[in-house]
Amino acid sequence: YFFGFEGGDGSFYINSAHVLFESFADFKIIDFLRAGEDVFYFTPGSRYFLFLNQLISGDFYYLYFFFLFFLPKIINKFLTKQFGEKVGYYLTISFLLFPFLHHLGISYYQYMRHAYRLFPEPLGYMFFIAGLTIFLHSFRENYLKMNLLFALSVFLRPNLVLTIFLIMTIKTFREKINVFNLKYFFPLFLISLIYIFPLIHNLYFGNSFILFTEYGSNMMKLGNIYDNTEFYFNKYKIVNLFFLVLVLIPGLNIYLKIILISQFFTLFWFETLGRYYWIYWLVSLNLLYN
Repeated sequence: YFFGFEGGDGSFYINSAHVLFESFADFKIIDFLRAGEDVFYFTPGSRYFLFLNQLISGDFYYLYFFFLFFLPKIINKFLTKQFGEKVGYYLTISFLLFPFLHHLGISYYQYMRHAYRLFPEPLGYMFFIAGLTIFLHSFRENYLKMNLLFALSVFLRPNLVLTIFLIMTIKTFREKINVFNLKYFFPLFLISLIYIFPLIHNLYFGNSFILFTEYGSNMMKLGNIYDNTEFYFNKYKIVNLFFLVLVLIPGLNIYLKIILISQFFTLFWFETLGRYYWIYWLVSLNLLYN
């Protein structure tokens, strides 16, 4: 039995999942699509995933943890391909057993600890890392699978959307992939619905043009910087300025540099707790090694 949270975001997500479940059980389609809010405040993906979890395992969070059992394999594949077999092997052992890089998010314990509180980061970043591995090593061969993984990661962690938009647009153009080919067009159209669903929801129920969440939209307002200077310049952002210097080093992977830049400037606007930077730190470590 997994007791999922002691308050905070997780309690909100599970309450929203109960609203979804009750609407689904009563065949109230409109209420189901509304998902408890006229405008999404927190990330929309978690409540739908927890609804699916409730359908399968009730009030137990077995489905969430079942998904995370695949994380070591996904991490190992990324690390061995990016760092080489030997270094990747030792980093995987560190990820699983030793908290050497625990506070950088390269720790299985960190993922499980945040999953225990029903935060969306463990699942969202797992999907992103799986998609990024394909992006870097088998882009053309697994183009649709990669796009689906990236879409799911954004549905759970909207702060990844700018990063994914930039790297996918640039590499799709450079690889000359014809997205209007019937092989790609209809699957990509269905995948795109994952991206635009929050906007359609917010427009329909809240009459508000907010791409993903109200929280994110509020944080992006320029005026907030002047009102909350200490809020924006915290220890994580100051430290991460040093990692940003990596983009100036010639010869390093351009796409990893784009991820670093886009994540830094996306998260600059937010109240950034450590878990928001896990992808940023993973990519920084990758660039440092190269």
